[in-house]
Amino acid sequence: MIPLVGAELLTVSDGAGGELPLMRVLAQKLAERVRVSSDDCTGDDALHQVVCRYLQRGGRREEVYPRICTLLKELAPTVPPILRDLARIRHFNVFVATTFASLLVQALDEERSRRRAPRLSPA
Repeated sequence: MIPLVGAELLTVSDGAGGELPLMRVLAQKLAERVRVSSDDCTGDDALHQVVCRYLQRGGRREEVYPRICTLLKELAPTVPPILRDLARIRHFNVFVATTFASLLVQALDEERSRRRAPRLSPA
């Protein structure tokens, strides 16, 4: 069995004791930075919608990923408990992540620090 980790496992604190999907938070922050509306971007594809709006408005494709990387650094999200739990399962040696966020890598590095964990990098 190979765990498949998607965006639904990536959350950040909302500051009031709850959690928000990381991709939705990134979508809102990116929309602010590139000055496009994110009012109706609340689903699983919120970030995709914001990027499409930016590109349709004449934004440059090659500027999107660096901006998202900067936002991720600024947000500095902590590893969600579910990823830590997953990283602790030693029988899993291969993981597949369907997002660019490196929180799974961070969880593996932190939870398996006693033994050298395989180094993964986002695609």
